[in-house]
Amino acid sequence: ATLVYGVGILMSRNFVGALSPALRSRCRRIDVVLMLRGRVRVDLWTYDLWSPTSIEETSEIPFDWRAQFERGLDAYVAGRWVEATELLGSCAEWWRDDRPTHTLLD
Repeated sequence: ATLVYGVGILMSRNFVGALSPALRSRCRRIDVVLMLRGRVRVDLWTYDLWSPTSIEETSEIPFDWRAQFERGLDAYVAGRWVEATELLGSCAEWWRDDRPTHTLLD
């Protein structure tokens, strides 16, 4: 599954919750999947080695990238496709190499 999202590691919410606050601050929920024949929802998280925080230090992003991604993911999970596409699309414009964003948009 790491290849699908283009990340080095995938983690569960429980695992992320056990991390130190410093490590947890670099983690990002990137999808929600259904396991056990659709009976169990599992949040998928990754660890961002390089993040939009770095982008914000070098350019002028007109929005909070991480918050925008979270809103886009929430819209995606809720099936609000137009809203998800708009929110995630603007995230993709500012962090062009972010594979989880592009995976959701594809």
